[in-house]
Amino acid sequence: MSIPSSGVINPFAMAEALEGKKIRWADNPQPQLEKAFGMPISQLLKPTKGSPIYAGLNVSKTNVKFNSPFKDLKSLDEDSAFQKIKQGKIHGLSSKWVSSLPDKKQKRLLHLFRATQFAESSPTPPPPFVWKDPGSFYGSGGSSDKEVTDPVQGAIGDCYFISAMCSVVWVKKSKIYRQTVSSNPDKNKVKFYAGSNPVYITCTEKVPVAIATDSLVYARSYDNDEFYPSFYEKAYAKWKNNTSSDYPDYSVIHGGSPGGALTELTGVSNKAYNTNTATPHNVTTQIMVRCDPMTKKTLVPITATTFPSGSDYGGTNGIYAWHAYSVLGWMKEDSNFYIILRNPWGKAGAKKYRPSATKWTLTTPDPNDTETVIELNKNGIFGLREDKFNEWFSCIEYTTKAI
Repeated sequence: MSIPSSGVINPFAMAEALEGKKIRWADNPQPQLEKAFGMPISQLLKPTKGSPIYAGLNVSKTNVKFNSPFKDLKSLDEDSAFQKIKQGKIHGLSSKWVSSLPDKKQKRLLHLFRATQFAESSPTPPPPFVWKDPGSFYGSGGSSDKEVTDPVQGAIGDCYFISAMCSVVWVKKSKIYRQTVSSNPDKNKVKFYAGSNPVYITCTEKVPVAIATDSLVYARSYDNDEFYPSFYEKAYAKWKNNTSSDYPDYSVIHGGSPGGALTELTGVSNKAYNTNTATPHNVTTQIMVRCDPMTKKTLVPITATTFPSGSDYGGTNGIYAWHAYSVLGWMKEDSNFYIILRNPWGKAGAKKYRPSATKWTLTTPDPNDTETVIELNKNGIFGLREDKFNEWFSCIEYTTKAI
């Protein structure tokens, strides 16, 4: 059985769900993450160590298996599910870690893993979550003010979908909002694609919100006054459940393919280029030919996926296993080529093998045009040297034509 190509949970979003409060993240978030999870960062960021952000992914020396932790609990009542959590009977989850948690965190972990299911049986989820309209759909900037930094992954493993959304927004800001229309004062309709065939999904703007923090549980925006990524994620979950319910089960979107998500968002077929038989610069060239030669910005949406495991992943290098990233373009510094990437967590970029420059300037052919300057090592955007990109990423995926 094949496993999804990516599906790690955003540890920052999961930490806040476990703590039951918003966290003001420091430049070095390691102590805060270790406190929230009650485990060393070396364990948290490794898929072979029973980490909760890799729950469901079971990596051994000879095999990789996946069983969604959300689906593990789907058919159980709350008491039975809580016992399964306490006993550590969740695929890939450390029973020792679960038993070490205070009761309140064990309960929050249960609700987090079951929050995806509350919807089908009842519109009222178990505490501490509630279905709520969080406010302005596009925020004060309006529908034309969308940025690649807007979509941020939440506490479920749909990095593939959020990174694909980022890549689409980066290439064509209008693509997302032109596919969303208001069908009545209380609902919006969004267009996805099954292949090239449009699929229309209608939802209210109510999404899962944590009661204690009044913050979104799953996808959110970097701009706190908008929530369109959350709505898109909800509509996507509704579509994948093939349900008419306005309260979809999110468990079906835990783990997936960023290339498939690109097609589902754009209606354009996708193609993958694997790194395992390519030289580092061949991979870079595959990206370069899909970029504007002047600005070096991607002309089609591109994503990049890491391997399910490896000794170099984790806190030391700042690149994470079984994860999907957006490819924004490339740059050259001295004699080195760098791939410009964006982590859908909205933070946590490469710590090594990155350019010394702190800004990426997109030079335009017209000297009268304003140059776009992107800050590196901020909001999840960073550069990674091409040889390390080739070593740590399994493939890139892209649409076969412009969107």
